[in-house]
Amino acid sequence: MSEADLQTLRAAFEAFNYRGTEAFIPCVHPEAVFTTPPELSSEPDTYRGHDGVRRYFDSL
Repeated sequence: MSEADLQTLRAAFEAFNYRGTEAFIPCVHPEAVFTTPPELSSEPDTYRGHDGVRRYFDSL
């Protein structure tokens, strides 16, 4: 991972930690896809885009 990518990732998690999900949303590509696999979740699912990110964090 490049230093620039690492800085971007750190900034995204810092935004989330201090200001919540809505601050994290601009750091996520609008067509991003996140999946929670069955071996890591009792309710596996796929989350797409910004609405998916919101749904994921709302479900925690």
